[in-house]
Amino acid sequence: MAPTDPAIYDARALAYLKFAEFGKSIADYDAALKLDQKLASALYGRGLAKLRSGGSADGNVDISAARVLQADIAEQFVRYGVSAI
Repeated sequence: MAPTDPAIYDARALAYLKFAEFGKSIADYDAALKLDQKLASALYGRGLAKLRSGGSADGNVDISAARVLQADIAEQFVRYGVSAI
């Protein structure tokens, strides 16, 4: 694994999200965002993971930030097989 590539963490976090491993998903999204704070997919995915694990306020903040960076981010996640709650 390339420890300095945020896309690697982002992709694995998406897999964890799809398998409802929300803690692992959030940890990988955090790692991706540490490397690239403006990675819309990581913000949106982390927001969904937070929402699904009961953190609605934090999750909504991440989702809003992701939508500012990339207006069609929700549609991208639908293509990945993940929809908003």
